[in-house]
Amino acid sequence: MRRLLLFAKRPRRGKVKTRLCPPLDERQAVSLYRGFVTDLLSLLRDCSADYRSEIWWDGPADDPALAGFDVAGLQVREQTPGDLGQRLEFAFGEADVPTVVLGADSPTIGRQAVDRAFESLSERRPVVIQPALDGGYVLLGQWRPCRELFQGIPWGESGVCEATLRQADSRGLRVELLAPGYDVDDGDGLRRLEAELADPVVAARAPATQRALRLLF
Repeated sequence: MRRLLLFAKRPRRGKVKTRLCPPLDERQAVSLYRGFVTDLLSLLRDCSADYRSEIWWDGPADDPALAGFDVAGLQVREQTPGDLGQRLEFAFGEADVPTVVLGADSPTIGRQAVDRAFESLSERRPVVIQPALDGGYVLLGQWRPCRELFQGIPWGESGVCEATLRQADSRGLRVELLAPGYDVDDGDGLRRLEAELADPVVAARAPATQRALRLLF
């Protein structure tokens, strides 16, 4: 069965959305991030009939910071130690099946993008990426795990997507690029999110995020 994974951090003060502080304080940053994760967990549950949906936390699932999240029907996992590439390599390698991984910084991504990503994957086009405007990506999928795809990548810098594309090209892996998305990591991302949520169709995909935003300002 195809796998849909969400990589998320435990929402703890000083550990999430730090580049949004200021204008937010640490409490507000946690509240906003909880909204992101709540909406993305809802997306996973919505997809669970078609994909094996898994939430991968950056620490133990019994952490008090995770209280209140609805993970019913989802596989709950803990990320391995190491940089993002090592953690992704391990997660993709768990099963030799088509797998798509989402980050937790794009709460409005929606079911359509997930379905489009899985539809794009095949033996002839084994990698799908939705780039982020900051040079990273918000979604990455593989037809079968390729550990080399995550090696030599400047994680945390603006050239992540470009470096990943070079790695794929060097190994003869054709890549399907979806329309760019964005991460809510800084003031520009926050303003973009507010503007996007003005569309009722988008807002319906991220109600917890919208509620959190309304409480901030």
